[in-house]
Amino acid sequence: MRTSAETRGGSRPGRRLPLRLIALILAAAGAAWILPGAAWADGTHGTHDSATGSGPLGAAIRLAVLLAVGTVAGAGVVRPLTGPPARRTATAVSIAGAVAATGALAVVDRPLLAIALGTLTLGVALSLGRTPPAFAGGVALCAAYAVMASDGRVTQAAIAVGAAVWLGASLPLLTTGSLPEGRRLAPWLAISGAASIVAGIVQADLPKTVAVAGLAITAPALLYRGGPRKAATVGMAGVVTAGIALTAVPGSEVLRPGVPVLHSVALGGDPVPVLLAPQRPGWNVVHTGDRQVSVGTDADRLTATARSPGATGTWGMVWLPPGPGRLWIRGGGRTASVRIDAGRGVATSPQIRTDGPECASAALGGLAAGGSPAPLRSCPAQALGTADAGALRAALGFIAGRGVRSVFLAGDGSPRSRAAATVIRDAAAGAGLTVAAEPGARRPIVVVSGWSAAESTLRDIAGGRVRGEGAYLAPWLLSAPLLAIPAGQVLPLRFSPRDPVPLKYAALLQERFHGAVPTKVGFDRWQEAQGRADTGPAKLYAASLVTFMPTRPGETHPHTGTSWLPGGTITVASGPLR
Repeated sequence: MRTSAETRGGSRPGRRLPLRLIALILAAAGAAWILPGAAWADGTHGTHDSATGSGPLGAAIRLAVLLAVGTVAGAGVVRPLTGPPARRTATAVSIAGAVAATGALAVVDRPLLAIALGTLTLGVALSLGRTPPAFAGGVALCAAYAVMASDGRVTQAAIAVGAAVWLGASLPLLTTGSLPEGRRLAPWLAISGAASIVAGIVQADLPKTVAVAGLAITAPALLYRGGPRKAATVGMAGVVTAGIALTAVPGSEVLRPGVPVLHSVALGGDPVPVLLAPQRPGWNVVHTGDRQVSVGTDADRLTATARSPGATGTWGMVWLPPGPGRLWIRGGGRTASVRIDAGRGVATSPQIRTDGPECASAALGGLAAGGSPAPLRSCPAQALGTADAGALRAALGFIAGRGVRSVFLAGDGSPRSRAAATVIRDAAAGAGLTVAAEPGARRPIVVVSGWSAAESTLRDIAGGRVRGEGAYLAPWLLSAPLLAIPAGQVLPLRFSPRDPVPLKYAALLQERFHGAVPTKVGFDRWQEAQGRADTGPAKLYAASLVTFMPTRPGETHPHTGTSWLPGGTITVASGPLR
């Protein structure tokens, strides 16, 4: 027979211990969902450059704030189901609220936000005895919690909300050890767990799933202690198993060596985009938009980013040792970091030192394709593509058709440029043209170098230091800074930058990296990721400048919209080339 205590909603003393063990596992599962992916928790949302803003102490405080806010938010959301909280539950929530409010003042870099977060958290904790204010405050706090823990990713925001509800629903069971309490909370645990599973599928870590499989199998055994008596007990065991299995869903993207890293950090003011490519041992390029900051793998030894010829924005170079680590970014008196993992292997940096921005632009194109990005196994300057080689032959045929007798070739030492030079020389020989050793007034200049050398060549032409009858650029030199230099340049392309698909790419690029201007190498990588390619005949295109003026070295300029040439347009200048 049941005792009077059981009839009133209690549970046998023998069951309190296993139930509390289960509750502890549930709470740990909730923490495991959210903590690995909370960019704010490890400082990637930006912090004060102080003892509490960065380093182990700051990280510990931020993690404590995240757990506390999530617990209070979840407790408020499940309040309509749990009824008036037990004294231990109310005390635990109040302590969590105090921890969140105090910790927020120490680590949130905007005082008004810190005060607002602390006030809301304490308000929910202190109103837990009344359902309407506790539930309304819990929903609002869950929204704030999703923003804190998501770093702008919708899937991570969903996981954060699920984890908050999971933590809040686990707390009454942990503090009371009551089986009826667990039965009432089981639906909330199941719903929040299912939501986090769906949101976490795209971020799943299969090795971790295997690692926790044993724990997931043994979890129901805790509930069976003393023998299963009710179907609800079996259902609860299933919910617990699902919850434990969810610890396999990390709260952030799995870092894969060779896959470029794209994040956004807060250093005061607007968020600063950060792109690292290729995330391999050796030299890597870092792009931070138009914001000049300092970057490095050692927080005490950072190097300032700077403009790179032929590219927009600011750039830096970092040497990555093998294995996991952090990329540190400092600006405006604040410091942030991003988790990285260069993997194992010999340090190799093909063309990164000379063609890093072009390589990063290709990496950004792959990331803009969405889905699971492929590793960046090579940079564009490492090889000449078949389509580009054909476009160069067609352009040389156009030049020969104008009655020109010779051309001047401007290249560099990259494998792609050397291969392109061979294509040009062979095509010139077949068309009866001479590749001259020096430029001349009636001699077209064919530019097959990378971005950096191409900018120098075009500025020399525009400044009259190099004489030539126009400049014919290789297709991969489709980049706004190069087209903005008034040097009479044209280039062969198999697509029009004003067509719907290139404009769609430009829009997606803006979503992933605000201020980025599309380039052909990025567009090619984006199409390749989707199994597409432009196969039509090449045409010559020229830049028509309206208000876009070329920058002087050291200057940057804003870029908005989806134009391939901000302040101007790129128009067709010939029919199909043969």
